[in-house]
Amino acid sequence: MRGRITGDPSRARSWIAALLVAGIAGTAASEAAAADGIAADRPRGTYVQVPTDRVRLRQPTAQGGGLHTIFLNRCIGGITITQGTDDSRSNVSSIVSGSISLPAYPFGDAAWNELVVGSQEMFAPFGIVVTDVDPSPAPHDEVIVCGSDNAAGFPGAAGVAPYTCGVIENVITYVFPETIGNDARFTIETIAQEAAHGWGLDHEFKCEDPMTYLLDCGDKSFQDGAYPCGEYEARACNCGGNDQNSFQRILEIFGPGTPDTQAPLVRIVQPMDGQQFAPGDDFPITVEASDDVEVQSVSLYVDGALLQTDPAPPFEGWSATDIPAGTHEFYVEALDAAGNLGLSDVVTIEASHGDDGADDEGTGGESDGGDGLDDGESDGGLDSGGLTGGSQGLPPGFSRGAAPEGCACAAGRRSGPATGLLLVGLGALVRRRRRS
Repeated sequence: MRGRITGDPSRARSWIAALLVAGIAGTAASEAAAADGIAADRPRGTYVQVPTDRVRLRQPTAQGGGLHTIFLNRCIGGITITQGTDDSRSNVSSIVSGSISLPAYPFGDAAWNELVVGSQEMFAPFGIVVTDVDPSPAPHDEVIVCGSDNAAGFPGAAGVAPYTCGVIENVITYVFPETIGNDARFTIETIAQEAAHGWGLDHEFKCEDPMTYLLDCGDKSFQDGAYPCGEYEARACNCGGNDQNSFQRILEIFGPGTPDTQAPLVRIVQPMDGQQFAPGDDFPITVEASDDVEVQSVSLYVDGALLQTDPAPPFEGWSATDIPAGTHEFYVEALDAAGNLGLSDVVTIEASHGDDGADDEGTGGESDGGDGLDDGESDGGLDSGGLTGGSQGLPPGFSRGAAPEGCACAAGRRSGPATGLLLVGLGALVRRRRRS
């Protein structure tokens, strides 16, 4: 795709006809690009000019203490977008005709996570948070990363955005992975271009900037310099002037990014500290985690050993099955995108048959000739049931706080092979708060 559509967004289905009359992206420009060795056959991101009465605009001034949120939507289960004034909170878009339905992002979790991390790095210099967790009902921009150019009604485009000479509130932009293919870097750069079109940025005739149509100059990033607007040749900028500084423009709108030094907050909701169970019981392990930006992963430790990590939101919690007899400690770590680590308090539980311990002695004491404590490796306590992970201690510098009265949970306690505690996914039990 070359260039842009102008005029009423209801003409989106007449994309090809509009291209024939778009002065910037005619056949001559494509032929000239090919003659210069520029890869002119690859789809590019573009924009659709919309009247200002079809969108809500805000003043292009830095937000100060707040962060602006971009939601990358992978369209889990598919998505339907309807036409109207842009509103990312209700799937309404100013540039679709009628309504469109798009399938989910097709390339799997690993490829998706690469897009999220790459987009976060792209916008890191600015007061912008990139997330793949829907912030609704909070205001946010949204980049829909699913479907194809044809399915969306924009044949030939790698991505598309509404465009005015201002910043569109709650804007929806599009990137089409089925058109691009599983090319992480090109997709990240298309995400950056479409998001910035929603803030009034034009194409730049500068290969190193994501606002460009030019290729084969390495990874792109927003350039802090004044460069001509244009696709395959320089031109005047659509909103006035002959050049554009994409870096300074975005900085003007959203302000600078600030280092994230705040660790996430995390706590274990269930089980409760001091709670008692019978050996063999099942129970849920639920947590709450929050961060000033975003929680990236949550890890569960049992008796000092890492048992399982939930590597990406939404976090699902765990369930303990067939708990072995003995005293057991649980704590959780939460990690954010900046590498800050938050630790929960330790929760200690007891799994026993009763207060006098008679059942434990009766089942294990006489057969091994011991007292049920010193010879526990064959049949009593932690070693008989086993907890996954062995006997690692808590991280250096981690404070346990005061031990519960009667708790035999000192760091020197022995533990044995890992077989007894099984973890399976629970429901979506982790909540988080975001700034937008």
